[in-house]
Amino acid sequence: MKKNRAGLDEMQQGKLFKIEEAGVWLAFWGLLAAILVQLVLGMTFGQVIGEVCVFAALSVYLSFASLKNGLWAKSMAASRKANALFSLVPAAAVGVLSAVKAFVISHNEPRAALLLQLAATVVVVYAGCFAALEATRLIWRKKRDALDDTEE
Repeated sequence: MKKNRAGLDEMQQGKLFKIEEAGVWLAFWGLLAAILVQLVLGMTFGQVIGEVCVFAALSVYLSFASLKNGLWAKSMAASRKANALFSLVPAAAVGVLSAVKAFVISHNEPRAALLLQLAATVVVVYAGCFAALEATRLIWRKKRDALDDTEE
């Protein structure tokens, strides 16, 4: 069995990659949850800037590294329909968290203006996520086509 410089064989290296991948995703989702909980509890953006910077750096690295290598995701295909459905998740999360902050934590009465503001926020988040995912999908498709052409 062939070992690399660290003394790991292929099976050990594969297990290490899976452990590292799980750790990265745990950090990603843990940071996102920590940021959201802190913001809902009333902390200012300045108070969570450290977590936001680490989260942003991790997000940018994962995005650009995946796009550079023509990779999308191992669990879903890149499509407009998938992007439309996946954009519902952050929009719903922002809507629920905003409503909790507005009505439960801040004890605001449900007024038409506040409800309209919450609805507009959800729509803007959905549109922004969908646009970002679609732009990313188009970049990915172009890179994937270029990689497929060079492999043939």
